[in-house]
Amino acid sequence: LLKEQIKEKGNEQMKIIKSKGIKGAAEMYKLTKGEGVAKMKEANGQILELAAYILYEDERPDDEGEIQSRPVCAIMTPSGERYGTNSGTFVRTFMDMLDVFEANQEEVHAIRVLVKKSRAGREFVTCDYEN
Repeated sequence: LLKEQIKEKGNEQMKIIKSKGIKGAAEMYKLTKGEGVAKMKEANGQILELAAYILYEDERPDDEGEIQSRPVCAIMTPSGERYGTNSGTFVRTFMDMLDVFEANQEEVHAIRVLVKKSRAGREFVTCDYEN
């Protein structure tokens, strides 16, 4: 339904990479632009059921006016909680998980959010499959 669409708003663009379960413009707005989307890190250790998700490229000008693109993932649970991240590690892991399941005609219904430390001591967020 929403795959590979491009939405423009002023000088910002959003290219949708992959989405599932989004029921109309209101849910899309809530997941991508709305207030109340918590940082994914806040869900550390939690299992999140996936009612809807969206992976998209968000393009915005930086301070010098150069367009910068970053992948973003936003998830909504069945109870309406929303979490989002632009963590490259999380986005890559989540996309890889979706690709493996889709290749086998299966779906990911839940993930566990994990905050880990790199060898350099920096925190990053990732996820793992949860059934």
